Formats: sequence, structure tokens, C-alpha cells
Amino acid sequence: MEERGQDLPDWFKDKPELALGDEFYLSAFSELNTCRQSGWDRGPIPWTAIVAFMDQYELEYDLRVTFLRVIRALDSVLLKRKGNISGDI
Repeated sequence: MEERGQDLPDWFKDKPELALGDEFYLSAFSELNTCRQSGWDRGPIPWTAIVAFMDQYELEYDLRVTFLRVIRALDSVLLKRKGNISGDI
């Protein structure tokens, strides 16, 4: 957009800095996003897909709790923005 002389959107200008490890969660969310049902009313990422991901990467219990919360929070924001659910976690 800058190359075309257009202003960058506010959401891009206010982009947060990623902390160490954040890329793991974002990458995992991107992969898990492919597991959700397709169709008109896309629901949340299935719990079974999240558990399978945690099992595949052999996440320890403490990390599993955080991982589930982070993925559910990201999913809630995405679905809320898409107008599919209320956005509650």
C-alpha cells in the first residue's frame, strides 16, 4: 500500500510486537484452523483437533493448559470478527 501511495490501515500500524514463543501459537493456530468444519456456519476449532495437536507435539501439562487457552482465545476473536459467534471463550 505504501508503494501505491496509500496510507496503511490503523490495525497494521498498531500491530503488536511478538514475544518469544508467540510464533509457535500463531503457527499452531494457522494449522488448527484447517481442522474446523467447512460450510456456511463455521464453528470453532474442534477440541479433538487441539488435543491431537498437543499429543503430536508431546506438550507437557502446564503448556497444554496455556496452549488450549491461547488457541481458544484466538479462535474466539476470529469467529467474532467473522460474525459466527459471540466471541466468548
